[in-house]
Amino acid sequence: MSQGEEQSETYNSADYLAFKSIYLESRNNFLYSKEYGLDSCLSTRIRHGALKNHLRSVFEKLDLLTSKYKDRYKDNEIWGAQLNYFPEINHQVQFVLRKFSREIDEFTTYIVDHLIQIQTERTAENKDGLFAFFTNDEVLFEYYRKYKQLFTSIDATIDLILSSLTNHTLLELQGKIDKHFSKVIPKKYHEIIDEAIQSLRELNLPSQCQLLPFLIKSNTDIQNELISVSDWFYLNTTNSTSLLSIKTIVEATVELTNQINPNYIITPQININCDDIELTGSSSLLFVFNILLNNIIQHSHLGPDKINITIDFDLVEEKYIRVTTSNNVSKSHDFSPNLCKLTKIKELWNDHSNIDRSNKEGESGFDKIKRILLYETYSKSDRFDFYLDKDTMSIMLFFPYEQFSSND
Repeated sequence: MSQGEEQSETYNSADYLAFKSIYLESRNNFLYSKEYGLDSCLSTRIRHGALKNHLRSVFEKLDLLTSKYKDRYKDNEIWGAQLNYFPEINHQVQFVLRKFSREIDEFTTYIVDHLIQIQTERTAENKDGLFAFFTNDEVLFEYYRKYKQLFTSIDATIDLILSSLTNHTLLELQGKIDKHFSKVIPKKYHEIIDEAIQSLRELNLPSQCQLLPFLIKSNTDIQNELISVSDWFYLNTTNSTSLLSIKTIVEATVELTNQINPNYIITPQININCDDIELTGSSSLLFVFNILLNNIIQHSHLGPDKINITIDFDLVEEKYIRVTTSNNVSKSHDFSPNLCKLTKIKELWNDHSNIDRSNKEGESGFDKIKRILLYETYSKSDRFDFYLDKDTMSIMLFFPYEQFSSND
């Protein structure tokens, strides 16, 4: 019998095939479980706006980026005003800044959509993903042979597999992520920034224009932000039972939201209308409130100087803590598509069959809220409601009273 035939026979042994089945199922749950899977955590905590907005905000704070209208980036009004008396230079500067905005956005989107993804032998589309969990029969059989004596039961086998996957994430992958966020990614941002600086130096900018110093500063700022962001990826292997006051959670969410939207600062009014109850909650609720506040920013069609936001907490029917986020909206905008979406969300609020949609970017933020409430805070109730007219939009989440109160 040839070596290849012997190897094939080994790979087809009943014991190994049983182990392989357990391993692949355990890995799939570790990566893609809708309750606790790594992909769900990456989607809810990082890919859903947070990372992209954090990185973009570094440049927005320095007035270096503009937004896109249709297929073209807008002119930068801040620097246009500084160069008002130099129309020819301003025209060239606007060209450089539009190109700079596009390249920063494209690379930041690439980080989120391609790097912060999971790779396995079954996900060829994620070829650039940093979270690599490849295996094949050669690698898997060697692992099986090495630890075979410890596989005393199915539970023991699963525990060892999950421990190995966790260690791989904490050690090997964390090193890879740290390298990318400290060297590879900053290098690309530096190239984009340096190209813009070189183009602007050829234009003989007036001495009072601070555009070049701001671009130079952005290079340092983005490196510091990337170091901070790399800490987000440390896997939390414990379930924290600590609770925070609900006001602390909301205030922290507002601060986070303002950090990632520096050109849209919000100051919500927080009303806790049940003073006799000490309201507490899991820190994971921060991500729920962040989604709600980002929805207001994106869908109100009002500027930061015109938006008014309130967050109310009320005891309802001695059974629920109702959390209502309300904001004014543009009177001239047609919100009928929003009405249809919210109606659908309400109809399907208690349908959890498609909750894995929360792992997909671009899907409803309410799918992500539902997943967090179900599997992280254990505080989802059977009720959801909304109110929308030409002046106001309100979203109402209902939390089980006993989950929010620390009095029991």
